[in-house]
Amino acid sequence: MFLPRFKVRLSNLHTYYLEMPKLIEFLKNDLFTGYIQIQAEEKNLMIFLDTGQIINCLEVSNNDYRNLTLEELLTNIKKEEFVHVFYLPENTVLFWANLFTGKILYPDLSTEFTDANRLIQKLKRENLTGWMEINLPMKEKGIIYFQNGEIIGTCSSWRKWNFQEGEEFLPEITERISQATFNVYKLTLEETLENDLTVENILSFFQELISALEDVIGEKEFFLLWRHKAIEKAEKYPFLDPFANEFEYKSKKIIYEGTASEKELINGLKEICGEIIKERKLQKEISSKIKELKEKYKLFIEKAELLELFKV
Repeated sequence: MFLPRFKVRLSNLHTYYLEMPKLIEFLKNDLFTGYIQIQAEEKNLMIFLDTGQIINCLEVSNNDYRNLTLEELLTNIKKEEFVHVFYLPENTVLFWANLFTGKILYPDLSTEFTDANRLIQKLKRENLTGWMEINLPMKEKGIIYFQNGEIIGTCSSWRKWNFQEGEEFLPEITERISQATFNVYKLTLEETLENDLTVENILSFFQELISALEDVIGEKEFFLLWRHKAIEKAEKYPFLDPFANEFEYKSKKIIYEGTASEKELINGLKEICGEIIKERKLQKEISSKIKELKEKYKLFIEKAELLELFKV
């Protein structure tokens, strides 16, 4: 199953001169919602983002797919490929990020035995999340997309596969149906969140939060405060020990060379940041940064159970 055409943000960038990590970082910081497509001769590499957060990375070839980590995807990029960036509707981004997981639900239905409009109403009642593929004469085709029984959009061959949000162009499709065959696909949405709770994602989030705290408190005072807190917690979280050379925050960057588990990293950094915010009563002073972080890392914050950090 291929994605319909969405609004283009960037197109025809060439991997020969493009630094992909910098493009990804730019889109993250811009709280971008959409996907990056790296177009190769026999496959496509795809990175889906939701308000700056990477939620899925895929390799797609002949409608087969496999999930990749970001690191695996980057190592698969060659120097002669083209890169395109497309916007996605914010309220359905998980649908598109999981589109390739769709499985056939009702195959090879025909207008000889099936009324198209009744089928559409049936799929609505069944709260389908998936799509209805309509194969028409003269090799024309239309697709109707459903999320929880609601039609979220359509696309068609005669509209050059451009995605049309909502039901505005649904009559265009149904009016053409006299002889047709239908395939109905179902998918299960999962918050795949590439780099779910990995070290990279954890450090990326806390680097931004710690930087915000440093800006409010001041560089020198913050250095002493952080060092004091780290020594206090070194027994519980050894990676925080300033003398162990595993974790260092310097010049707005975290340098980490430890082996702590993801859970230990999250809990240790959550405790130390939470105490600083609470003891210094910084909630209001960093409220704008907190709002930005909650938008950018909303899936990560929920999965890492960090919501309490913003309520101290």
